Amino acid sequence: MDQSELRVKLEALSDFEDIYIEVIFYRSVGNKEDEIARLVKRDVGTVRTRFTNIFTTLHIEGNNKQEQLVKDYGTILLKYMKSEEDLKNWGHIRAEMRRIASTLPTDTPSITSHGIYPSEPETPITPSDSTQGESIEPDTRSTDGKSQHPRVRWPWLVFAIPLIILLVVCFIAGSFLWNRISDIFGAGEIAAATEPSVSSLSLTEVETGTTQLTPAITDTQQPSATQTSIPALVETTVTPPTATADIPTETPTLEPSPTLDPSTLKLGDEFSDNRVALKLTKELKFNQEYYGSSAVWFYFEFENFSGQDILLSYHPADFTLKDNLDRDYECWYILRMPYAVKDQQIDRTIKTGSVYKFTLGCGRGVELNSQATTLILTADKFSSLPEMVWTIEIPR
Repeated sequence: MDQSELRVKLEALSDFEDIYIEVIFYRSVGNKEDEIARLVKRDVGTVRTRFTNIFTTLHIEGNNKQEQLVKDYGTILLKYMKSEEDLKNWGHIRAEMRRIASTLPTDTPSITSHGIYPSEPETPITPSDSTQGESIEPDTRSTDGKSQHPRVRWPWLVFAIPLIILLVVCFIAGSFLWNRISDIFGAGEIAAATEPSVSSLSLTEVETGTTQLTPAITDTQQPSATQTSIPALVETTVTPPTATADIPTETPTLEPSPTLDPSTLKLGDEFSDNRVALKLTKELKFNQEYYGSSAVWFYFEFENFSGQDILLSYHPADFTLKDNLDRDYECWYILRMPYAVKDQQIDRTIKTGSVYKFTLGCGRGVELNSQATTLILTADKFSSLPEMVWTIEIPR
């Protein structure tokens, strides 16, 4: 196994929660499904479901999935986890695995349905014993069957990387000099003859989901209502370049959305302050089972536009659900692929400019009351937002 493949496997293992790691550990030391169920104090069906989730996440297929799991991942896990006692220290072991993975080559292979291999076929390269820093093509055959001598490729990366670094340094130096010139001669005179400099622009999100440059708001400018629009929902994190983006350093004053009452929200509404926003999308599912059976599944989108990374801590119990017949439905399940979290708090760092999506299951193991016409969902002080109440009409 080469170092790039090892890095991918270490990162894949470190992404699993402890409930899946204990299954991989016990299977790797020779326990069968019924023995694992006894050790983790769950039924065999639950253990098989966890195996299925593991195989799906790691793209393991075939008739001998468990043996393949032990061969590809179990042997690596056992190098860091020597006994059952180490299961209690999964957090420290996970951190060590991630640290080691970060030191391995970044030219990593991808996980596919056929296992782990480079995402694009590569021609094997054999470096000469007498030549360092040069890439040499392998010996090939010509059409007439005669051997061709290997050809030497010039290592262009040796020149490209310093050139890129030089361009970045020149860009930063130019931005600094432009600011100095603006301070000396006056920004108004220069702005009249030239376009706005990159350093006077800030990154903002628009509703199309793309990033554009708009003039930064100065002390004399007041933001308009349109400048608080919420970007299109995406999973990626937009990190503004330090040379061109203005990151707010002051603690913002929390001001709720002026147009919405948090106690009278509807399906599809989004409530926000000047830091974050939480939206209950219009997608609903009733009486369905994913990794657990729930009467209702809600789909949320949480956006951080505060200008700095924040730690989001929440628990399924922070949400309550009841119908118009005063029947309560326990909110107990958070689905955030590839993880499913039951009755547990989630701590997640949300980068500024990013959108975090999660699914909430309410009504553990029950079906929705067939006579109910309305649902009332309450979120108790989610992040910096106040208590929010959504009233949802049940389609019949």
